[in-house]
Amino acid sequence: MGVGMNAGLRAKSLADKLNRAVAEGQISLEQGCAIFDKLNSLPIGRFGATWEWNRSWFPRLITFEFEDYLSNSGPAITSRVNAEINIILAELASELPIIRPGTPEWRAAVQDLRSPGKSKNYRVKTKEEAEQLLEEGRGPLPKKETYTKEKYNHGQECHPDESRTANAPDNDLPHIKWKDWRAGKKGGANGHIFYDE
Repeated sequence: MGVGMNAGLRAKSLADKLNRAVAEGQISLEQGCAIFDKLNSLPIGRFGATWEWNRSWFPRLITFEFEDYLSNSGPAITSRVNAEINIILAELASELPIIRPGTPEWRAAVQDLRSPGKSKNYRVKTKEEAEQLLEEGRGPLPKKETYTKEKYNHGQECHPDESRTANAPDNDLPHIKWKDWRAGKKGGANGHIFYDE
């Protein structure tokens, strides 16, 4: 049982890549099948050999790897497919468990936030609790304007619900987006703290 078991030559390379991602635990079999069905139905000639998994950012940027390949079909198809595949891959923020101050889950989250790594995502009840969790985990981080164009290596931004965007449909709750790369790529971290109200 796998993705695209009856794929013709046109889609064999796509099926192979999706099956590899399933085997490596990067996506579920259901997600792989849904992506295969979506891309295999496009009115394009063949799947380019240049498409690769971007493991460091998977899955968010997977669809951007198709940009050049899909450009012959027009930017409208590229944009639509990006949005649709991101929805297939999304793990919604609203499905994360809510953690509360003073609980073992909160203390574990604080320890995790203090350690290096990417995409450290948590959900709390209020914006005040989101700020508290970030402060306990990373210390004070400078507050930046929402969607600022300023380049910075450590700081935080407040973002609204982004569920209707093509780039981040999984961020379906307001949140603090933060990063702290002062210790470099190996020692830094980033993530989101979502809140309900």
